[in-house]
Amino acid sequence: VYLPTITFVVSRANLGLKPVILLVIYNIMFILPLIIIAVVAGIISRENVAIVLSKRIPIIKLLTAILFFAMGILLFLA
Repeated sequence: VYLPTITFVVSRANLGLKPVILLVIYNIMFILPLIIIAVVAGIISRENVAIVLSKRIPIIKLLTAILFFAMGILLFLA
């Protein structure tokens, strides 16, 4: 799905490599949290991770809300 879309965007607009760079950034940001969780889960026992995360659920939800709010503002400004 990505390759035909990028090929189309690159051929139609004079954007150069910008779509490819944005795709790489998107994929890194999508995969990075999964890698971090896997490494942490491999180092620390599952019970300890569950305890730590359950104690910090309100902070995690607040930070997630702030992140999505900031991304929404960036979408409106762009």
